[in-house]
This record gives sequence, structure tokens and C-alpha cells, in this order.
Amino acid sequence: MIKEFQYTFEELGLATKDLGELMGFEDGEIPEPFPELINNAFASVPSYCSIRGGYKVFNSNDKYR
Repeated sequence: MIKEFQYTFEELGLATKDLGELMGFEDGEIPEPFPELINNAFASVPSYCSIRGGYKVFNSNDKYR
């Protein structure tokens, strides 16, 4: 059995502060112009991505290929 999933970018729940922390800034201490740049990027990302994933569930009697 194959399980497949698809998500929209918005469903990921990312926020400006999340990306700021990954960039090395303390929570709430993101200097200008980064917040505006991040928000602009978040606004355009949905048209560029198709987030999909999946996995296969093997039965204990199945042979692995």
C-alpha cells in the first residue's frame, strides 16, 4: 500500500520568525530589511512549490525490491 500526501505552503505554518531563527537571529530581533524580504518571499513561494511526499507500507509477507 502506498500512502501519498500533498500540502500547500500555507499548511506548513512557517512564520517570519522561524526563518529568522534559521538565519541566526534571536527571536523577534530580525533587523531590517530582512522581515520585508522574508514576507515577500513567503507571498511568492506558493506559486513555485508543490509539496508532496509518500511512503510504502510493506506487508510482512512482501518481498523487498
